[in-house]
Amino acid sequence: MLDTAMRRNSTRLAILGALTFILSCAAYGQHALHGQFLDSATGKPLPFVNAVYDELGHGFTSDLQGRFAIQAKEPIRQLTVSYIGYRTARIPVDEQARRDGIRVKLAPVETAIEQVVVRASENPALRILRQVLAAKKRHDPDGLEGYGFTAYSKLTAFADQIKKAHRIKKLAYIPTDETQGRNQLMVNETVVKHDYLQGQHSNSVIASRTSGFQRFSLPILPSSFQSLSFYSPELELLGKKYLNPLSEAGLGQYWFRLRDTMIDSQGDTVFTITFRPRNESNPNSITGSLYINTHDYALQHAMAQNTVSLISGFNFEVKQRYTLYGDSIRIADELRSTVWSTESQLIMEVESYLKDVSLLPPPPKRTWMLADVDFGGRVGAAHDSLLANHRTTELTQADSITYRIVDSVGEAEKLDNKIEKFAPIMEGQIPIGPVNLDLSKILEFNYFERVRLGLGLVTNERLIRRVRLGGYGAYGFHDRHWKYGGSVRFRLHPATDTYLQASYQHDVAVPGERTEDRWFGRYLSRLYIAHMDYTTRHEVVLAWRTPGRLRFWLSGRYERVKNLTGLGFTTLTPDNIKRGGSADYRLGIAAFGVRWAPKSYLALFPDGLTEMGAGSPVLRLQSEVGFAWGDWARHYYRGHAELLHTANSAIYGTLHTRLNGMVVLGNYPLARGFLTSGGGGDRFNYLYYNSFVTILPGEFYHDAQVEWHALYNSRPWGSIPITEKWQPSLAVAANAGWGIQWNATMRADGHRYPDMRLGYYEVGLGLADPLPIAQLLPISTLYCLCYYRVGPYMDANWMRNLAFVLTAETTLF
Repeated sequence: MLDTAMRRNSTRLAILGALTFILSCAAYGQHALHGQFLDSATGKPLPFVNAVYDELGHGFTSDLQGRFAIQAKEPIRQLTVSYIGYRTARIPVDEQARRDGIRVKLAPVETAIEQVVVRASENPALRILRQVLAAKKRHDPDGLEGYGFTAYSKLTAFADQIKKAHRIKKLAYIPTDETQGRNQLMVNETVVKHDYLQGQHSNSVIASRTSGFQRFSLPILPSSFQSLSFYSPELELLGKKYLNPLSEAGLGQYWFRLRDTMIDSQGDTVFTITFRPRNESNPNSITGSLYINTHDYALQHAMAQNTVSLISGFNFEVKQRYTLYGDSIRIADELRSTVWSTESQLIMEVESYLKDVSLLPPPPKRTWMLADVDFGGRVGAAHDSLLANHRTTELTQADSITYRIVDSVGEAEKLDNKIEKFAPIMEGQIPIGPVNLDLSKILEFNYFERVRLGLGLVTNERLIRRVRLGGYGAYGFHDRHWKYGGSVRFRLHPATDTYLQASYQHDVAVPGERTEDRWFGRYLSRLYIAHMDYTTRHEVVLAWRTPGRLRFWLSGRYERVKNLTGLGFTTLTPDNIKRGGSADYRLGIAAFGVRWAPKSYLALFPDGLTEMGAGSPVLRLQSEVGFAWGDWARHYYRGHAELLHTANSAIYGTLHTRLNGMVVLGNYPLARGFLTSGGGGDRFNYLYYNSFVTILPGEFYHDAQVEWHALYNSRPWGSIPITEKWQPSLAVAANAGWGIQWNATMRADGHRYPDMRLGYYEVGLGLADPLPIAQLLPISTLYCLCYYRVGPYMDANWMRNLAFVLTAETTLF
């Protein structure tokens, strides 16, 4: 009985406690207020607006949409609202506002962060930011072994005005957003599953839809327009690196000012700190504001925009809201990007919302460590219901109408079929029905053929899905010789980019054969070569990728060489000179290679794995065993190692380096040795930047050789601000080489080759982007440099040591 009574009393106490809690919460919730902050001129929502509602400094900050909803112990009678770039306002709050909500319109004013010269110890903003940096490791999710989340992103494109002359008749009824007076042009939605494990981020597209397309979509990731957080030393915004103000280096490169202080509902102080670059013309710097919560000195909100317009004419603004997960991890779970062009009046807005955040390492998956993004999700309008399940915000009426109108236009214009033609262009091909036109085969210039005109075709998926048939023909107008070839490639496993290819070629062969990843590089490396052989080649190649960003290949080939260069199999003269033969010869070659690109960006599409960018560094190793066909006694071993690296700093600029090492042993034709790359022997040359400049191609011959090439772009610190969009910068270059011959070496015609055993050196100085034309061409940076030869191989006539060169970094091909 006693136990029963005790249980009843316990139950009554629990019920009484629950009722007390509910009633107290109800009483607390009676003093609620919700609303939104807007720009009085444009009607746009204002994110991260600070508002104080009592004399003790208690307040709140609005979200990305300018919305807020708070509860207070006492009725709120007035809001003191402050926002950078807007007039401070005191807004009375009456009973109707507390009941129905309030819309606060703030008036913009022209403001700037004053340049206040203070020592670091005197600036309270710097003291706060140093505490944030000290605590950053505790807050950065990338410090965990792994984590994951699901993200919903929506991109909308607008035009402030569309002139009648520029309007497309079928798009004349695209709706106008009534609150902002803009013509909406496009809507894009994407849902992705993001996973992070041991330093690598991976995205899997769950669903995606782009207005105007039925089968195709342009998936938008949370990181497509901005970095996922402000924790790294450099931020990537619109594909370009910027110095993060919230970094050790950033503290010395930006001006900071403590602008506002507020106490939030948890009783923590929130500091608003603005920043701007000390060097206003620095193209790699940003301006904006940081909101710091004194609870463990964590980042709560961040806003930034570019200070110098991009070369393309676009400007941007990014905003992030951080939420506490677990005990200390802060994740930006709301991100907004706005991109606009003052020239075209085009505006793009991207919103990303994260949910289902997990701080546990994700389970292994099939594509893990192989692809950065998996586009194998459901794409197109047919999967709108799946998108609806993940939408954080409902589609506006304008969004729905845009989908309907633009989808009908896309169907009428067959946009899905048209967009499919653009993908092969990244590989230098133009689709024409069931075949692709190979651009690299159309036109070529070199000293041997002078002008080479040709045509190359490759089948695409419209003909055979997993088999590629290719062929080409070309004619050299100087050597008056036809070249031709064909290939068949079997795509054995598209998800790992595994293929088996058999090919036949009757073409020219460059002595000292090397490999370039891009055909633009191959094109320029052959430009000044005057001596070539002819070869008829049969080859089989097996290639595949593995996790860890490794690519392997095995090849075997048989070739007949028509020897025009006098670099055939050698004989030893009585005075111990190795002399190349003039006779034609046949070779059998087996090769194995591996390429490691740990920072490459791999995308898994429904039709297979594609490398979208090699990244840096890139290491390539290749070995081969060759022999005279039918005579194994004349065999050789050849090895080639290459390391490419680009160090890119938002403060110090960009340094490209290339290190090559090569060796050949045994009995081999001299054409399988190594001849140095070089210019055309003129005062002015156009070259790929991984080449010597002040020597002729093939001027030196080596059996073992090492080359080092470097090119440095001093932007931003070395920029020359001529105009906002034209800022050439100082560029410095250096080339060095060393090589030896096992024996003194000569061609069949008696020409003796020198070597670089004493070390060959040249240095260059010039400008990067001397003319503002990079945005008009498929290049990222154009260089004009003057090189000078120094060291043991200097000529007594200083003019012969001098050469000018025009070179480029390519973004395509």
